[in-house]
Amino acid sequence: MDIVAGYKDAQTYHDTNNPVWFNAIVGRVANRIAGGKFTLGKKSYSIFANNPPNSLHGGKIGISHKIWDGAIIHDGSAVRFSLQSSNGDQGFPGTVTINATYSLRPSFSSSGVVLQLDMSAELVQSGEFTEGNVSQESPINLASHTYFNLGDHHNGILDHYLKLESDSYTPVDEHLI
Repeated sequence: MDIVAGYKDAQTYHDTNNPVWFNAIVGRVANRIAGGKFTLGKKSYSIFANNPPNSLHGGKIGISHKIWDGAIIHDGSAVRFSLQSSNGDQGFPGTVTINATYSLRPSFSSSGVVLQLDMSAELVQSGEFTEGNVSQESPINLASHTYFNLGDHHNGILDHYLKLESDSYTPVDEHLI
């Protein structure tokens, strides 16, 4: 059974440019930035509107479409992928170091193991920070864009239903904002 939906090989990810972000870490800002614009402090920023009229998952070339550095850590039980997104990357202010660590750890409920994903982002400080110096701030909203297949190989992920017992939700407009 396929547990995670995706392409059969790495070449297909490359050839298609992965338009649905299968298995990607997306950001700097996951989801949409209305009109591709935001204000931080007193300064306004424009991000490429790759999902007109909005910016989706970080702009024209979000972090998911960049080459990350990888390292095996924790005696081989984990791999950490790291990326430095420089000041001005895709229009975002501030330099940010992003880490995504996939690790295997013992399961608390069985004799097996659990795959765990930990994501972090850290603003790289350069020079002295002063109030009003917005180059040292940046919006960050990372997400794992993994589609889990809870059915069998032939029925895939499109037949899943999710019921959320909640008191409220945030409605969206025609542009999914």
